[in-house]
Amino acid sequence: MNIIKVFKREIEKLNPSDSKKRKVKIRTKEKCPKCGGKFEEIPGVAFLCLKCKTTPKRYFIDLTWQKKRIRIYSDKSGQPLSSYEQARRLASHIQYEIDHHIFDPSLYVASDLEKFRIEYLVKKYLSEKEKQLKYSAFRKKKLWLNKAMEALLSQGVTDVREIRGIHLNDFINSLYSQNLAPKTIKNIRTEIAAFLNWCHKLGIIKELPYIPEVKVPEPAIQWISKEDQEKILSAIPEEHRDIFVFILTYGLRPSEARALKWDCVFFKDELFVIKRNFSDGKLYEITKENKWKALPMIGPIKKMLLKRAKNKQSEFVFWYKSSTGNFYPYYGETKLRRIWKKACKKTGIHISLYAGSRHSKAMQLLQQGASYEQIGALLGYSSPQTTRRYARLKAEQVRSLLEKCSNIIPFPVSNIKENRS
Repeated sequence: MNIIKVFKREIEKLNPSDSKKRKVKIRTKEKCPKCGGKFEEIPGVAFLCLKCKTTPKRYFIDLTWQKKRIRIYSDKSGQPLSSYEQARRLASHIQYEIDHHIFDPSLYVASDLEKFRIEYLVKKYLSEKEKQLKYSAFRKKKLWLNKAMEALLSQGVTDVREIRGIHLNDFINSLYSQNLAPKTIKNIRTEIAAFLNWCHKLGIIKELPYIPEVKVPEPAIQWISKEDQEKILSAIPEEHRDIFVFILTYGLRPSEARALKWDCVFFKDELFVIKRNFSDGKLYEITKENKWKALPMIGPIKKMLLKRAKNKQSEFVFWYKSSTGNFYPYYGETKLRRIWKKACKKTGIHISLYAGSRHSKAMQLLQQGASYEQIGALLGYSSPQTTRRYARLKAEQVRSLLEKCSNIIPFPVSNIKENRS
């Protein structure tokens, strides 16, 4: 044993940082499996039983920080300290953090580490959102966030506090090579940002990491004229025409018209309220914008609703019977789409029901001089910028008209001299 003490003293002379004065020490609880003796540390070299020439299999870091004794048995990734070299590197790193006042024991203590695991926090975040969101919105959020989590884990990032801009930058760039639409990539980015903001508000992370922006080209708006709408309506079977007339008249989402119940129809006040919405086959007591929308019951629509009220067979306004006589209390999304597509095929006008109703209504109103606010109030847009998309399309139509005109201003541009005074 005297040989070990002499060797330790010589090593300490060569390695002052590993002397007895150091604050962070390496220890082991194990004893020699052969003789039962204690392992002695040769600083910077190893823990060793000189008699049996054995070494321990488990180590821990022992330090006092802010008057508290802390023992650390694993590194930041949760890997147990199974070698002296691994423990020595960790001890050196912790000493550096202490010296530079950036040491955080929760990054190492196993009981605290779990609270910051990406998997744990994503699961907790999603459990909260599941109670707040419609199923379709939650399903997409879960899909996209899990995709991001898997990518971070593959980069070796397990702790949410270790997420850096470089990790997110690499992940976002990898999505472009997967042939995903820019809109989908932007949605994934939005979900990552929402999750990190949630972590930031709870104090889990101190700063938000950089997330690269994703630019999405504005899609071309498809729409049809009122005359084309009437052609399609004429090709729809009479027994199904009411709901389509209703949708096209107000530019409603098909899911909102399908969800209209008689408790929201007020003949005396000549109005109806859109307050429900179908999403993924489920009925929700709120619209997509989370707002109720009261709309006037204009003449032809009132007449149609009164007729249906006299023949009321469901709590839903728009019920139907199939060709085989089966009764359905409301229209399904697939049923509406099929009827519309079939009518479009007959007329040779190819456009989706959504674009044929909402987009078309907005463009028709805009051409008639309606304001952004009026269009937004009718269609239920929460942001004026959404309505301005239609205005930009109208401007492009005017641009093409002007460019075709050869005699716009047949005068030379005035030669204005620059004032040098």
